[in-house]
Amino acid sequence: MVRRWSEHMGERQGKYKGAKFFRGRKPSKLLFLVGLDNRSEASRYEFETKQLTRKAKLRLIESDKNQVRQFNISLLDAS
Repeated sequence: MVRRWSEHMGERQGKYKGAKFFRGRKPSKLLFLVGLDNRSEASRYEFETKQLTRKAKLRLIESDKNQVRQFNISLLDAS
């Protein structure tokens, strides 16, 4: 999880190599986390999640599926 956060933030070898979405806007906090078995399943889940309405995404953040509370989020805070 920490490795993926760093990759999204582009913190690798002093160069920005992160996700295109984050180039202009740095995330400040991880709000949702779910563990999946493989990259294919994760990509499918991410696509399905992106199709949800904002209201549905907020419900997902508050749901029992969200595993973010199990980790020390202070490690991931950008601020």
